[in-house]
Amino acid sequence: MPSARTVRALFPFAMGRTAIRPINHQEECHIMGSALLSTQDKVHFTDTVQSLAAVTNTGDYRTLLANEIRQLIPFELMVCGVGEIRQGGVYVQHLVNLAVPDAYLGRIINRQGKVETPIIRRWLHTCQPQYYEKDHVKGPPVDEGWRALFDSYHLDSLFAFGQKNDNGNLCSYICLYNVMSDDLQKNILLSNLLMPSIHSCMQKIYVRQQQNAQRNSIQLARLTRREQDIAHWVSLGKTNWEIAIILGISALTVKTHVQNILGKLQLSSRTELIINAAVQNTQLLSA
Repeated sequence: MPSARTVRALFPFAMGRTAIRPINHQEECHIMGSALLSTQDKVHFTDTVQSLAAVTNTGDYRTLLANEIRQLIPFELMVCGVGEIRQGGVYVQHLVNLAVPDAYLGRIINRQGKVETPIIRRWLHTCQPQYYEKDHVKGPPVDEGWRALFDSYHLDSLFAFGQKNDNGNLCSYICLYNVMSDDLQKNILLSNLLMPSIHSCMQKIYVRQQQNAQRNSIQLARLTRREQDIAHWVSLGKTNWEIAIILGISALTVKTHVQNILGKLQLSSRTELIINAAVQNTQLLSA
């Protein structure tokens, strides 16, 4: 777990009174003068930035994404988070999921927490919003393995954008799936305008998560031996059926244990459990 000094060095804004960077005059003129945005868009954008400033936890942030940001850039599914940038990749440190199948996330996030998709790699290289549509591919081609995986979950499009921190070692990113808007220029404009406030908000939430990591470690130690065994196998990507075979118990029993584990650790999905384990392993290796 990072020390308070490390947290302050990484995110000085998160430790002070002002967590969200205000919109400057140049940005305000850009927003108000853009022909791509309707009057309603501009009002809603301003309201969204103000709402981001008031967010203090993941639950509120999830609600804001599901409502206000969805109105600006309509989408069906979304996953976003904070990632550590190292070894030419993004390693998930904190994840917020809005209806993206856990099984899909388990295929694109490896056991070390690295996001393995060509779209995120392309964003990391260019630092520009990326759009992929299976029937009308824009940009460089993607590998066939990922394309087949994308299609197998009935996903139609992906719009990804993000922002790195000043040190370049951490980033916030958002992946919107099945975007229900054909106006790509407008979506890019909105993503660029929204991202500084989203980035500040997500990093603030991440700092709080790191400050609570010790509590999660204590909670993990309070799991029963059976729960610890199951948590271990879940963290390795095993299904309930596979864990049941390994431990000689029923898949239903495994499912019950997994639900109890998530409740004790205050996590919402198996994917968050896998990422939580990967982050703790990384911290142990770097300690």
